Amino acid sequence: MISLTIKRGHLGFWVLYGLYFYVLNALGNEEMTIGTAFLSLPFFAFVFYTVHYIIKRFFAPRRYLIGALMLACFYIFSSSLIYMLSYGQSDALVYGKYIVADYAFNWREFLQTLLVLHGHFSILALLYFYYREQLRITREKLAEAERRLALEQQKVALEEQKRRYEYAALAAQVSPHMMANIFQNWKQELKTLKPELGQQVDRLYNLMRFYMEADHPDRFRTILLDDEVKAVYNYVEVRREGSDRECFIDFDIAGNLARFSVPPTTLLTLVENAFKYGEVDDPDFPIRVQVRIQQAGYRITVENRKARVDKNVVRHGYGLKSLKRRLEILYDSQASIAIKDTEEYYHVIILIEFEHLKHL
Repeated sequence: MISLTIKRGHLGFWVLYGLYFYVLNALGNEEMTIGTAFLSLPFFAFVFYTVHYIIKRFFAPRRYLIGALMLACFYIFSSSLIYMLSYGQSDALVYGKYIVADYAFNWREFLQTLLVLHGHFSILALLYFYYREQLRITREKLAEAERRLALEQQKVALEEQKRRYEYAALAAQVSPHMMANIFQNWKQELKTLKPELGQQVDRLYNLMRFYMEADHPDRFRTILLDDEVKAVYNYVEVRREGSDRECFIDFDIAGNLARFSVPPTTLLTLVENAFKYGEVDDPDFPIRVQVRIQQAGYRITVENRKARVDKNVVRHGYGLKSLKRRLEILYDSQASIAIKDTEEYYHVIILIEFEHLKHL
């Protein structure tokens, strides 16, 4: 659209200039016709666009010497062309049209005409180049201002979203914090009256504190694998003490758990799902939890047999979906989660491999 507008603007300019050129010459020469005036426009345009190209191609990138040589060659060529058309064998094309009949030829006046013609269209070409450059600079500044404005608006939107998430996280801690205080009071009261029950309450208190700290907005986004595994041990003990049936879970932990970190509740989410949907009271089919520290990362595996009897638990579908998204945000392509869901078993493998450690 812009290119089409420019082309129409050029066409309009040359039409107006042709009329101006006709009127200017017709005042001193009655034989000048409008057709002759317009036949001259291609040559004028040739001078204008050639000079503009040389300025843009050579002078703009500061190749001044080559640009000056190109201009000199062009002026010599165009001057020779004008001389041939005016005073060669085709002199009838000019005399009586541009030049008044019986007008004596004068080299000085001819050179003066060349200088006026070349100077006039060269200055127009220079002004046009300057106008286009200023227009380009203005558009670039406008585009940069719009880009900065968009970034600023995006920044404001992100800050607003961050405040909303922070508020939601803080608001979500109100109830757990209240419950944690209640558990702490129970723990102190039962410490001497019923030590075993007080120990159970203490485990619940520590587990609730782990959840609260994991969701705190000012907390680091990852914790040591060692702390995560300890929280899982604590969770399993709470489930065992709160159930009238025995729970069977097989832990296979190997490697330095303090070497790597993990998003809070990663392993805990998988173990919770296993208790919620799986068979936990059969010693032949325990929940299997494996954590393996490798050279460039670690692998977490949780496998459980599905419950043979429907437990009628409500499936929200948020836990595992949220875990996948958290791993993606923190580790991108360095993290993968594979799920094998068969009719009898549920199998989840989380693999974290850091690229910078693979070549060590």
